[in-house]
Amino acid sequence: MKLLSTTLCLSLSILSALAGPLSVFSRQQTLSSDQKLPVPGDNPFLYCNAAAQSSPVITIEHLNVNPNPPQRGQNLTIDAVGVVHEEIQEGAYADVSVYIVPLHIRLLQKRFDLCDLVGDVDLKCPIHKGESAVEKTVELPVEIPPAKFQVLVEAYNADGSNITCLTAEVDFRPSFTEL
Repeated sequence: MKLLSTTLCLSLSILSALAGPLSVFSRQQTLSSDQKLPVPGDNPFLYCNAAAQSSPVITIEHLNVNPNPPQRGQNLTIDAVGVVHEEIQEGAYADVSVYIVPLHIRLLQKRFDLCDLVGDVDLKCPIHKGESAVEKTVELPVEIPPAKFQVLVEAYNADGSNITCLTAEVDFRPSFTEL
């Protein structure tokens, strides 16, 4: 069974963005946390808004990350299952923004080519309709600063139509037990 490649790509984009180069662009505003809907599974992700689920290109049945919360300098395993409802075309992309919380200072923005990323899970574009499953382990760099981050992932098909919008807060500060 193939993984839900788009969900994996979004997750990997978030992780890669923490060490990636800067660029400038953004098209959507996130909502306050009380307006966001949780992504099913053991993960820190929320849908940006109800519209991200109203007519989805992908339905995420579950997205699990282990460990949750992610830990810098450790492996992170991503397990996702879902359904692709509309073909994801060559040229699909995700805009990823990372902010320091609570100051809301943007650290970086980066655009990822989703079709380049799906090669990591033995897929290629176009991604056809149907159920998919993914499991991938990635190493989180120890160089991730010990801070709390908000990550925003806005994914679009090649024609600019919305695939999904996800956000997460990830806290890489040491806990009191680690001090």
